[in-house]
Amino acid sequence: MSADSWPKAQPPQRSGIKRGVDGEVVAVNGVFNYQSDSIKRSLVANGQIVTKRDGSGSDAELHGAIWEPKEVTVHNARSETALALDVHGFELRESPTAMLYGEFYEEDKILRNYYLECQELIKQVTGASIVVAFDHNLRSASGKKASSAIKGGSSVQNPATLVHGDYTLTSGPRRLEQLTLPPKANDTLGRLLGGPVVSQEALQMAKTVRFAIVNVWRSIRDEPVEVMPLACCDATTTGQRICVSLRSIMPTALERIILRHTRRATSGTTIHAWSAMRLFS
Repeated sequence: MSADSWPKAQPPQRSGIKRGVDGEVVAVNGVFNYQSDSIKRSLVANGQIVTKRDGSGSDAELHGAIWEPKEVTVHNARSETALALDVHGFELRESPTAMLYGEFYEEDKILRNYYLECQELIKQVTGASIVVAFDHNLRSASGKKASSAIKGGSSVQNPATLVHGDYTLTSGPRRLEQLTLPPKANDTLGRLLGGPVVSQEALQMAKTVRFAIVNVWRSIRDEPVEVMPLACCDATTTGQRICVSLRSIMPTALERIILRHTRRATSGTTIHAWSAMRLFS
């Protein structure tokens, strides 16, 4: 296999700005990096696309990917009140934090304080009886360029520039089981606790009821993110037939899902519905 490059963020050819009756921006155009239709579909790792993660937590080598940038409409998530985690795969919540900006660059503050905030938030959103935070990333284009790092933790990462989901049908359950074992290098909370993050009792419960792995993202500043804001794809507009598995070689050796683009046969427009957490004209 030859090494491929990770995709770069690209500006749209057309702004596509649409405004509501109050003048608020409700949609813009954006470019998303999908996988080519020539890549074989797969819900589990098949060795087709592989990446390695280095000691700082960054994705390094990539093999087997064929990127296909697509310009699509991106809606303003802040004007979409009906979004629900259980239906669309994401939702926007008002959730103030007691953390100061600088404390997000201190591993100990994140593990001891912010993890507790995230756990309480997910309990409120999902009604789950057991919630455990176990990993985190700080993403910032300027922070990555400056080689910034969390004190006592990993390097600051670039914003992700590929259409992806963090777990597959097999890697999600496998990750849960891994959290019942002695902690590995990227089991952050496990290192603090000195042992497994999830109990065997919780694991057995998860095998008889529903469990989920949920990402919590926020701006660590008081101001909204203006450069490369987070965008999410409505889960009701995706499907298994567009999924491709990407295997990450790291201490936990898991797979992620990356998507192929899908258009309507009649109009040629994209089927996927995208929403961004912040839009600017």
